[in-house]
Amino acid sequence: MRLPRLWRRLRRRFAAPRRARPASTLAAAAQSPLLWGVRICLVLVLLTPFVVTSATYFPFVVGKAIYLRAVIEVLVCLWAALLLLRPSCRPP
Repeated sequence: MRLPRLWRRLRRRFAAPRRARPASTLAAAAQSPLLWGVRICLVLVLLTPFVVTSATYFPFVVGKAIYLRAVIEVLVCLWAALLLLRPSCRPP
């Protein structure tokens, strides 16, 4: 019959791509917390305008600069670990 063969061909062509399985269970267990850590750090970066430190001479500048540098440092570390453990997150 032609219809089932055509159906299989169409189903294969338009099916969702299969996800690659992680190399080890340790990598699989570490992916989700790393991804959530990256997302949380991105939200923390968006909250930077609300940081004010009263203990410094320039309360609206110094606190934001230190806070943003610390959050970006943590973000880059988490993102680098995520790129090593999850090839699907790597840029093309």
